[in-house]
Amino acid sequence: TTAKITPLAITVTAAADTKTYDGTTASIALPTSDPLVAGDTASFTESFDTAEAGANKTLTPAGSVDDGNSGSNYAITFVDDLTGVIQPADQTIDFGSLADQTTATVSFEVSALSSSGLPVSFSIASGPASISGSTLTITGPGEVSVTASQAGNNDYNPAPDVTQSFTVTTAPGIAFTSQPAVLTNSTIADIEFAINGDYDSFSCELDAAAVDCSTMTYSDTVSEGIHTFTVIVTDKLGDDTQVAVTWTVDATAPIITANDLTTSNTTPTITGTTDDSANVLVIVNGNTYTATPTAGSWSADITSAL
Repeated sequence: TTAKITPLAITVTAAADTKTYDGTTASIALPTSDPLVAGDTASFTESFDTAEAGANKTLTPAGSVDDGNSGSNYAITFVDDLTGVIQPADQTIDFGSLADQTTATVSFEVSALSSSGLPVSFSIASGPASISGSTLTITGPGEVSVTASQAGNNDYNPAPDVTQSFTVTTAPGIAFTSQPAVLTNSTIADIEFAINGDYDSFSCELDAAAVDCSTMTYSDTVSEGIHTFTVIVTDKLGDDTQVAVTWTVDATAPIITANDLTTSNTTPTITGTTDDSANVLVIVNGNTYTATPTAGSWSADITSAL
């Protein structure tokens, strides 16, 4: 006698499931199954057809029965569910605070990150600035508010906008309104200056030594030689701006000699000696000639006949 045991037919049906997008096809729902024979156990799972957000997605069951016969005692029919939903995930933007600036800063880069990894865009909510991509350009003093946005996509909801603000102060400018000539024989240094823009403090130095200029003026006697007067202004951000004026004091008259000359030449060359730094003018019969200095000597060609 021949006997035959046919596999037990069972149906495994995927359960409906709704989840938030997580980048995977995993489902926490468990399929339903027809009853098994006592003592047998089953391991059934299900998954979405794709990871992308959307409605009416296919949920497909899978798995096997532990029946001591490698599952051959069962004929399993798997039935999909077509009502799966993956909802877009929320996201946030990390946009840190922005440092205050002065109008001396023409432009700078801003940056922000979204939790989704999607690119963040920027716009000027208010204030004297413009922005192109992530490059912000300052157009004047005032308070600037910058908004970071991420519009979302199929898998992510739009992120809440994040706005950061910073203050732009006018960079200080320094102008000398009175100063010594570049080359002078006066040992009196009379200096006046003006400061515009926003600043916290200012100080002055004469030849790298601090001097009083609290009234934006300075007047004192200086020695012969090269001198430098520097105005140092500290702006609202604690940064320094410096402007200097340099001049030379030469209060000593040059020593000059002229060589005797006896000649029948009516357009002679007259020579002599002088300090290396002296400029020599030769006046003959009312005509002025500029001498050419050469290593402590000078010479002047007389071009008008004597």
